[in-house]
Amino acid sequence: MHINAATIELLRIINATVTTRELISGVTSFLKHWLECDAIGIRLSEGDDFPYYETVGFPEKFVHAERSLCSRDARGGLNRDEDGNPVLECMCGAIIRNRVDPSKNFFTPHGSYWSNCTTDQLASTSNTGSQARIRNRCNGQGYESVGLFPLRLGADTFGLLQVNHKGTGLFTPEKLAFLESFADNLAIRLAHLRTEEALREREEHYRMIVDNSRDGILITKPDGTISSANPEACRLLGRTEEELKQIGRNGIVDQNDARLPAALEQRRTTGHFKGELTFLRADGSPFPVDVSSGAFMNQQGEERSSIIFRDITERVQAEERLHELSQAVEQSPVSIIIADTAGSIEYVNPKFVEVTGYTLDEVIGSKPNILKSGHTSPDEYKALWETITSGGEWYGVFQNRRKN
Repeated sequence: MHINAATIELLRIINATVTTRELISGVTSFLKHWLECDAIGIRLSEGDDFPYYETVGFPEKFVHAERSLCSRDARGGLNRDEDGNPVLECMCGAIIRNRVDPSKNFFTPHGSYWSNCTTDQLASTSNTGSQARIRNRCNGQGYESVGLFPLRLGADTFGLLQVNHKGTGLFTPEKLAFLESFADNLAIRLAHLRTEEALREREEHYRMIVDNSRDGILITKPDGTISSANPEACRLLGRTEEELKQIGRNGIVDQNDARLPAALEQRRTTGHFKGELTFLRADGSPFPVDVSSGAFMNQQGEERSSIIFRDITERVQAEERLHELSQAVEQSPVSIIIADTAGSIEYVNPKFVEVTGYTLDEVIGSKPNILKSGHTSPDEYKALWETITSGGEWYGVFQNRRKN
């Protein structure tokens, strides 16, 4: 196949694939067949390293031995250069780090490496001259023709295309130019795909969080139409997502809630709202919610609002019960004292103030012994504290005295 036809086919593969895996598999298979070489490999950045993402034709032991390019110290830690970047070994590392010497005939002006006879090159070049510590595994495996082409977008090199062949003379000037041009196009497409995949992964992550949230979450348009609802919102409101889209935001809020006008005004003037409102279930029954709402722009630049709410029926009921109990204590016909475990008074009810003549300020923080009259034996007080501090309930009679 002529180079022009190969270019057209590779561009077709690049534009037809929608995932990184499909793209890499397609181009490696095609290049190996078209170049009639023994092996193709593509490295992509992964953390600090550039391991093989996919290989075709390389022995498994070779791939395992050459997977990592990072140089490590005796303890297994990464060696880093003066800029803090991990030191990458071998010629692959030199190309990725753009450590090339244009005066050497095995480097191209574009920053690639090529050799049609690695045996001769190794015999005439030192590690220093090669710009890297050479491992010699390619030559040791019998590969004489080796080409390394950076996958670079601007100043960012995020991968490498490797072509190996056991015969000599694989690369011609035309093939080198073709492979460098292809590597540039591949880098552009890979960068786009990796960005798209990262966005999809982030979207899936957020979707999982939203779908499993214990809060109801609604997304609405400026006109109040509901564009999406998570499962908890559907459960709390007793409607499907499609039903919620039909009724819109106004269909779930109790329009008779006296707090609604203030909430709408706060939302209009500040762009957000947080507070309590009343929502309506599908059967028309009201329930209290703690709700927060705010505006944002979606990826298409369209205005949207989020409504995040939680059913607080149990909390409201508990607060009502607590209020009833507090009223009962406040209105009790008997004196009530609440003290901490050290005996300091924290609360007294109005009946206590009426009976003893002490004001609230006079007794808070004091000890109950301000009521001692001297007519109750110390053993009775001791029995009281031993009983209640051990978790028991004490019943008995004291003779106390009022403030006067």
